[in-house]
Amino acid sequence: MEDLDLRSSDIRLLVYKATNLDVSYNKCWNARRKAMIKIFGDWDKSYEILPHYLKALKRENPGTIYEVSSDPVDGGEWRFTCVFWVFGPCIKGFRYYRPLLSIDGTHLYGKYKDILLVLTRIDIDDRLFHLAFIVVDVENTEN
Repeated sequence: MEDLDLRSSDIRLLVYKATNLDVSYNKCWNARRKAMIKIFGDWDKSYEILPHYLKALKRENPGTIYEVSSDPVDGGEWRFTCVFWVFGPCIKGFRYYRPLLSIDGTHLYGKYKDILLVLTRIDIDDRLFHLAFIVVDVENTEN
């Protein structure tokens, strides 16, 4: 697992050097995709189990609040649009922190290019205290 950035063309070259066989680019791409699913799990299934994960978070962290949003698409399917959560202990601790809030975002990499936004406050020791989290598809004023 030392080189997860290995491209399909790199895999094709490695196979050729090791076995003297010329494997198609598509076979190498498909093999890489299957290996990544085996290592990290399937992207689509991760989104499917998200509500179960959030229920477990709420069960183990009393007071936790979460919401998953999705939009209907053709054929009765639903498309994930965003997820928001805040841990119960963070809600309780909110009033003990400085009155300055900051929102920071980072792009998530993978099959879906969502954005993780984090609402942060500073405690009395000048340490960051993460209050709330949201994963959205677009970073804009509405989100």
